[in-house]
Amino acid sequence: MTKPLEDGRIPNDKLLVLGEDVRDSFDSRFFGYISKDRLIGKIIPMEK
Repeated sequence: MTKPLEDGRIPNDKLLVLGEDVRDSFDSRFFGYISKDRLIGKIIPMEK
């Protein structure tokens, strides 16, 4: 479970995510942060 930021910075071992699972983090209805080791993939934007 993530915790609220203390100094306004995301810890070095975390990643900012959008649309995080609200059941698994602190108040993350729109954004949150997770441990880097939980990353299972990433989105690569398509070129126009």
